[in-house]
Amino acid sequence: MQSHAGSDLSRSLGLLADRQAAGARPTAAAYARLIRALGCAGRMLEAEALLLEMRRLGPRLDAAHYNALLEGLLARAHLRLAGRRLLQMADDSIARIRRTYMLLLDAYARVGRLEDLRWVLGEMRHRGIRLDTAGYHRLLLCCIQEKLYSKEITVAGQEMGKKHVDQVLLEPADADLAFLMVSDPFE
Repeated sequence: MQSHAGSDLSRSLGLLADRQAAGARPTAAAYARLIRALGCAGRMLEAEALLLEMRRLGPRLDAAHYNALLEGLLARAHLRLAGRRLLQMADDSIARIRRTYMLLLDAYARVGRLEDLRWVLGEMRHRGIRLDTAGYHRLLLCCIQEKLYSKEITVAGQEMGKKHVDQVLLEPADADLAFLMVSDPFE
């Protein structure tokens, strides 16, 4: 079933139904692949139903299963549903991992939710998960959208040091964007 999960969803779901009818249970890894494949295909209700089925039938859930669902929800900007899954994750005593936080950073940066980005950064700091250059790049790109360049560069500079901020500023493909991140010509 795992080898078909991403390529042929109908066949994978058919195999799942056949195995369940025969009294066999799929592995936790098979569930994770199906949840991710359904999420990528935009079939979020089915992906959530599989996750709930896993909770009911007992295969041990972990962060990878929730991240598979969150990836699909956040890619489609279903932020409220993703928030509910984060609460459910906490209820199931499953700790968020770096991947969970990076998915949240990507989603919040895409929609320009700076306060939520700050919340994620605070959570990461609290849990001892260090943000890498790619994470700060996401934060700074969000600041470009919100025209908050110098304030956030200062925040990033305090945590990362000037060397790393300069590295982040060099990453954008457009030199004009890098300039805007250093100083806002609209002030």
